[in-house]
Amino acid sequence: MAYRKAFLALASLSAIASMAGASSAAAEWIFKKEDKAFGEKEAVAMSIGDSSIVFFRCNSDGLQFSLATPEDWGDSSDTINKLGPQIIVSIDGAAPVRFDIQISENQAHKILAGTDDAETVRRAAGVVASAKKRIDIGLEFLGKRYHASKLSAAGATKKIQAVLDTCAQQAGPNEENEKESPDSK
Repeated sequence: MAYRKAFLALASLSAIASMAGASSAAAEWIFKKEDKAFGEKEAVAMSIGDSSIVFFRCNSDGLQFSLATPEDWGDSSDTINKLGPQIIVSIDGAAPVRFDIQISENQAHKILAGTDDAETVRRAAGVVASAKKRIDIGLEFLGKRYHASKLSAAGATKKIQAVLDTCAQQAGPNEENEKESPDSK
């Protein structure tokens, strides 16, 4: 079963990478919304960078902001978490903004840096969605940057807002407040 999950995770990343085209910096943000069991919804906005993938996600567990990398750090995530890792974001060449995060492994044993603190996620969403041309993002700890990527700002505002709207609907479902996918507008 673990091999199946790892295979599916790698297959998903491969499919996403192929959708991004030859230049990740030119790739627009991708949005996906799914209806789950028991009326729950899951929404994801993501963009693929040079050496990482950034996600804003909302599901039954709430909001999450994460950065997936291709690196396998094995059992070192506990040690790295003690060093105060952060996701660092610079918008359109402005001074970087830092967000405290935790490091973990995903099912494919790749590093996943992120937070599920709703206030931090909303703040990060506001920063990233404010980009006009370019988003630089990466991991930072002990004063060094890792997996720095540049992302396109194309579609970020609309797609990240759609994730936030999905979470708001999930917190208090109301059919009159149903919003369309950002791709359908």
